[in-house]
This record gives sequence, structure tokens and C-alpha cells, in this order.
Amino acid sequence: MRISKMTMVAGVFMMVGSMAAFATPAFQTTDSDSLTIGGNVPARVDISITGVDAEALDLQSVVNDRLIAQVTERSNVRGGYTVSIESANGFNLVGSYDDPDMLAYDLNYDSEEVDTANGSFTFATRTGRTGSGLGHQGDVRDLTISYDALNENLFDGDYSDTLTFTITAEE
Repeated sequence: MRISKMTMVAGVFMMVGSMAAFATPAFQTTDSDSLTIGGNVPARVDISITGVDAEALDLQSVVNDRLIAQVTERSNVRGGYTVSIESANGFNLVGSYDDPDMLAYDLNYDSEEVDTANGSFTFATRTGRTGSGLGHQGDVRDLTISYDALNENLFDGDYSDTLTFTITAEE
């Protein structure tokens, strides 16, 4: 039996055609993919001071717990934060002249006594988040001062101290 070239070519085309039909599906009925969404909220701490009556102290009297400033603390740090106060003059009002007099004073911060013995003081760790919501106003703390200038014989002139408040995130 003799097969013609034409029959053989037709057979090869049929075989290739049938293999292609089995190899490729007619159409796809379903598909899926996924997208991961997310973002990051950075840790933040900030502190701001609003002077209430800090620069007009009566230095010829006894003053007890006079409100001199309000300090606003803001934090979203999970581990909490600390606030520290540092005094440029060791918690003394110092005269602005040569060989100046000094007037020691005491501070209360949010009704907590500040230990003025070392020139700086750090409060215990506070909770991690202040206020509520991203645009929250924070937690406002009163700063009060006490001193006895009545029993001091201070020279005339201006007296001052500079307090630096620092807020630090805890890890």
C-alpha cells in the first residue's frame, strides 16, 4: 500500500491541528489577584508652652502655687514618654547684674512637686497616647511656682531663669 505525498501531508496537518486543540483551552472562566494596602503612623511626641503669667512675678512677697504656664504634651508612642524640666540657673531666679542675688523657687507640674535639687527633673513615664484622635489637643498640664521673697533682701533689678521642657518617647 502506497501512501501519496498528499495524504501524508494532510495527515500531519490533522495531527498537529488536533494536538493544538487539546493543548489550548477554549477560554478562561475565572481569575483573581490581590492587593495589600497599608500605611505607617510615625511615632510623634511634641510639647508646647503657653505662658500664663511667667514674666511679671512679684519678687517682694510670698507666693504659693501661682500658675505661670500651661504645658501641652502630645504623644502617640505605644511605650509612653517622659517629660523633663531643666533650669538654666538651678531653679533660682538670678539677678541680671554683676555678682547677682538669687531667689530659690519651687515648681509643681500637674500637681506633682518638681525635685529642684539637681537643676533638672524627669517625671515618671506617662501613658503612650495623649488625648484622642489625630488632631487632638493633647494633655494640658499646669505649671505653678512658689517662693518666699518677703524674707530676702534682694537688690533692685531684673531676675530670671530659663526652663527647658523636653518630651522623650520611650521605646
